Formats: sequence, C-alpha cells, structure tokens
Amino acid sequence: MGRFKPAVLVPAVFVVIATLVFATIALGGGEDHAAPYIEAKPDPMAGIPGTERPGFIKANAGCEDHPRRSFTDGDFEFTTEVALDGLEAPTTLEFFDDDSAFIGQRDGMVLRWDLAAGTVTPVIDLTGVTGTDTDQGLLGLAVTPDRKHLLVHFTTTNESKIIAQPLEDGVPTVTGRVEVLTVEQPSAQHNGGTIAFDADGYLWATFGDGGGQGDKWQNAQDPFTPLGSMLRLELGHDLEVSGAPGNPYLDGVDGHPWVFAIGIRNPFRFSIDPTTGDLWIADVGQACVEEISVLDPTTDVGANLGWSVFEGNRPFLGDLDGPHHEPIFDFWRDGGFCAVVGGEVYRGTELAALDGLYVFSDFCRSEILVFDRTSGVGYTTGVRVESPLDISSSPGGRTYVVSMTGEILELVPEA
Repeated sequence: MGRFKPAVLVPAVFVVIATLVFATIALGGGEDHAAPYIEAKPDPMAGIPGTERPGFIKANAGCEDHPRRSFTDGDFEFTTEVALDGLEAPTTLEFFDDDSAFIGQRDGMVLRWDLAAGTVTPVIDLTGVTGTDTDQGLLGLAVTPDRKHLLVHFTTTNESKIIAQPLEDGVPTVTGRVEVLTVEQPSAQHNGGTIAFDADGYLWATFGDGGGQGDKWQNAQDPFTPLGSMLRLELGHDLEVSGAPGNPYLDGVDGHPWVFAIGIRNPFRFSIDPTTGDLWIADVGQACVEEISVLDPTTDVGANLGWSVFEGNRPFLGDLDGPHHEPIFDFWRDGGFCAVVGGEVYRGTELAALDGLYVFSDFCRSEILVFDRTSGVGYTTGVRVESPLDISSSPGGRTYVVSMTGEILELVPEA
C-alpha cells in the first residue's frame, strides 16, 4: 500500500450539526423510545476525604516485591509505514471496508478516510459537546453489523454517551441521529474507550470504574452498576438497548442486566478475536501492574477480573467474593511502561511471524509488543510508535496503529 501523507482534508459536505446530538429519533418506522440514562450511584464513602480512603492509601504505598513477569526480546520481521498523518490527536480507527475507514479525534470530530484517494473528510462534528479533560474525549467507534449505522462513544463533561448516525453507502447522513445510551460518570478519569460488535451481533462496551485512586466509588466489585464492568448489549430494531441473552443478571435481581463481567478498572482498549470469538481486554493498572485478560463469551459469563481486590495478580485491597478470573499476562511498570494499549490477535496474511499472536503496546513505552498465548511469553519488538492509542485491522487483515501525535501507521514486512 502506498503512503498517504499528509492528510488531505475535503470540505465537510456531510458535517453533522452538533446541536442534534441529544435528539431521539426512531428509525425504520418504529416507535420513539427514550435512550436509557444510568445515574452514577451515591458515593459509598461520602464524608471521608479522598486521601483518607483505603484505596487512595494503598495506591500511594509503593509497589511491594511481588512475583512479576518480564518481556523477552523478539524479532517478528515487521516494521511500520506511515499511512496517514496531519491529524489532530486521533484516538481510534474503525474500518467500514478495505477502502474506507472512520477516524475519531479526541476533540469529538469523526473523519472518513478514503484509503485509495488518500483523502480525509469530516463527517460528524461533536466538538461542541465533547469533554476532553483527563481520560475524556471521543473514545470509540463501531459500525453496526448491518452496516447501516456508525456508533460513536464519547464523553461530555460528566457522562459517557453512545450515539448512532445512519450510513448511506458508508457515509454518515446529516439527519437521523439516535442517542443509544448515557451513563453518568463521577469523574473525568477511567471512562473506557472501545465499543465493538461480536459475531452474534451483540455490542460490547465498558465505561471504566469512574476514576479516583483505588476505585474511589467502589464500582468495580458492584454488579449493579455498569461502571467497573464489561457490558454485553443487544440493540433492537430502533437501537433500543437491553442486556444480551445469556448475561448473568438479566432479571436484574443480583446485578445490572447489561453486565457480563465485573472487576475492571479502565480497559481503554479491548478487541474480539474474529477466529475464536474470545474477548481480549487490556486493563490499565493503578500504580504498579498492567494486565491483559481473555474472556470466553460462552464459558466466562459472570467472571470477576479482580479489580480493586487485585491489580493484575498483585493483591490490592480487601477480599474477593468468589473466584478470581486471573489475567493471562500482566507486567510491571518498571522499564518505561505506564498504560497498556490493546491490542488485537493478528489474523492477517502478510506478517507470518505474528500469526495468532496478540499485538499490543503501552502508551509510555511507545513500542509494539507481542504476547504468545501458547507459551505465555511477552515480547518486545524494537518497533516504535510514539504515544499509541489504538490498534485496528482492516477486513482484509492489514493492521494499523493510531498515534496521538497525529499519525496512523501500518505494520508491514521488513524490506
């Protein structure tokens, strides 16, 4: 594939007026419905200063000696090639087909990338309503399985929202936007990121644990709140939301119907292996440990990934009520690591040495990393990408890395 740099901005013929964001519009002749709004729960430790809470104290107590895994140097015979640059803090990449993709920028702008022409066109403008403090911004994009809508996950100043914009021939329309759901956030930290559809058509999402050091609002071990959980959702004909069949709390008695698994902190990036259907979750740690977990959507229903009782495999605070679904790989922050960035299982054809391996990164380390599930070994590669925020593959198997510096780079064979 040739180089497409710098980005060529086409006039915003299809830019959508931001004031339509909060309209609820029924599609396909269905009945109007109000998008669900989930309020943040009351602070369970109200009145106790943040610095005196156990989670804060533990988070600032240092990283005690604990068994840890390390990386091995690897050579996987690939490098990077700049496919696009000149962007403004891009955060996420979602392919419509091999020839076109959508790019989300942190400020709330969605761009359509024509890979063949090398042009980038603004198509949805949410900049007037998008919060960008700390972990906020436009965080995730997903094309619906019927290819009729583009879902956008973004934050306001105090909420996580998913909206749907109709698509015509792969281009967002000017009208017809639907607000899918809103979850109130107690802070601008740990607001999640990825949204993705699985092979059964269910939407997976996470909105993080709501922030604060040591799970300040105690969301991650509470199955009644969508915060601190992995969510599996079913979208109806008019994009109304319900818990997906098979979720552990569909009746709402022991937890929220949307919740599939609990015990997460802020998996800014997760992905679904198209071959196995497994969910690969890269969860950013508190102070010491980054972790990668794998969920089988059939057998791991109701799993507890451990936070904030565990940070990776490191005991953190309190006791777990039930079994711990341990990470498949965790690593400590020494060596220049600070925030794991998932990550996909490579299923392309051009990079044979990566076949079936998990390709991921770390925001501070700024290096492509590889994990072999069969051997349990994590590898450094020496291939650098500055400030990575997302890794995404085209339907044809080409893998790209989004850099917050304004570039999108493709993984290509070494010359």
